[in-house]
Amino acid sequence: MMKWETLRERLSRTLHTPFTLERFPKAEWPRMKTEKVPLRSYVDGTKLYFWLSEMETHMEVLVTEVNQLSDREQELVFWILQENGCSPQSSHSAVSQLTQLLTQQFQNGDRAEKSIPKEIYKALHLPQMAIPIWIQPRSELSLNQDELQRILESFIEGKSLVANVASYGCLLVVAVDALDLDADESERISLMNFSSAIQGMLVSELGVEVDVSAQLPILVESQLLSSVYALRQTLLVGRQFYPQSFIHMPWDLHVEHLLTQIPQSFVDEFVKSLGEYVSNEEDEEMQVTIAAFFATNCNVSETAKRLFIHRNTLLYRLDRFKQETGYDIRNFQDAVFIRILMLLDKVTKTNS
Repeated sequence: MMKWETLRERLSRTLHTPFTLERFPKAEWPRMKTEKVPLRSYVDGTKLYFWLSEMETHMEVLVTEVNQLSDREQELVFWILQENGCSPQSSHSAVSQLTQLLTQQFQNGDRAEKSIPKEIYKALHLPQMAIPIWIQPRSELSLNQDELQRILESFIEGKSLVANVASYGCLLVVAVDALDLDADESERISLMNFSSAIQGMLVSELGVEVDVSAQLPILVESQLLSSVYALRQTLLVGRQFYPQSFIHMPWDLHVEHLLTQIPQSFVDEFVKSLGEYVSNEEDEEMQVTIAAFFATNCNVSETAKRLFIHRNTLLYRLDRFKQETGYDIRNFQDAVFIRILMLLDKVTKTNS
């Protein structure tokens, strides 16, 4: 509330009228029925409330007595507030314009770095640095904007923005201080846990399966559009390679991103010529073993623990794979080759 103190003093001095700063319950503030945006002022008994900003559970408002201001003076207050970015209609319009920019970018497949127009960025009232999170349902059902807003704002502390981008998905922009970083965890792990919590909550509250992709803090004005485009691409790649997972982080999918750029005709021919020597769909046990071996960074002891088998049993399987295929995945180059071949095989099956 302190950020509005200078504005309060200015209005009090200019109009010779006492103003106070208060918080008004968000659920009780009336909205325009047609556009679902807050009214710019509200009269309750003898009190006149002016809208300043919308927070998670409340409105920040400027308050005076109704009989203290004439109609012309109220219009002057509205004008001064608007000049200071306090316009609910403008804020609502800015979110709509942002979703239009993102929709156009998705439709055009535009990866270019573009800044948000300054007038839109200012009206969004976002911090300079923030965390973009992309949420996309697995069904064809669109997420309900009001429900999303209610659920996410009850979960997140601090400034955030929710923008439903038509049938593509939903953008959530969160202030960096809302990500409760654990001193014992890296920023990436904390963001992974944060995204997983959001995913679980939305599934629980809405009954809709959603995928989530998130990025480390960015400069909102200059990087938001390109970051959101990249996040959506990351999510689609993650779904393609790991349909059993619902959280897809950019730093985990570098190789997968690269492989999707290879022409499908080349992938098909490559997998066809080599896949039969290393991929035996009937040997599900071997497939699970290799996947676990890669998931533990080729650590024999950790793989054995994950599979609940004896270390010698694992070594036997790896030796058998070497005998059958000629590739020893305990060798770095062979491991890289088999890993890439398995990913390409997955792409081929997905596209067939």
